[in-house]
Amino acid sequence: MENFDGIRWIRITPESVDLYNCDENFKRLPDSVSSRINEYGKIAAGYSAGVRARFSTDSDMILVRAGLLLQWDMSFDLYRVDENTGKEYFCCGYRDMYYLIREGEYSARYGEGCVKNEGKMQYYTLNFPCFAFVEWAEIGIKENASFGKGLPYNNEKPVVFYGSSITQGGCASHAGNNYTDMLSRRF
Repeated sequence: MENFDGIRWIRITPESVDLYNCDENFKRLPDSVSSRINEYGKIAAGYSAGVRARFSTDSDMILVRAGLLLQWDMSFDLYRVDENTGKEYFCCGYRDMYYLIREGEYSARYGEGCVKNEGKMQYYTLNFPCFAFVEWAEIGIKENASFGKGLPYNNEKPVVFYGSSITQGGCASHAGNNYTDMLSRRF
């Protein structure tokens, strides 16, 4: 069991972070909509593909843990957001099959070389897994670090993508590498 002494955990909710592309249960479509579509659509509506949480912190270590009902792909990816341009730059995420888990608790430590804050507030985007049912998720930061919401996107109007499993990220090497997430970083 990993030692989390000195870590403060923040539950990912609409009140604690800026959440995009999901309801409060990390579903892309609310049950009131998904209940009116076919069986596959109901299942796919629950996947967390495209879900993003934006936040800020001055912690030099960021941890993520989550409760997953089912996961078929890699994990969460973390991007740093440039506060001047709004562009996102890949910090870290796991792509190795060693980290592939099917269900249960997930945890990852982002630090030791990938998070370089030097005591300065930085902005981040956390991309959720493409094919996972996420029950809950938390961000861990050092106990004495600051935490806040993230930068808003430059374009507030939503864009709707309709397509196959490729739209969902079926061929992406990691969560933030599907084309819908790439386009969200660009616009």
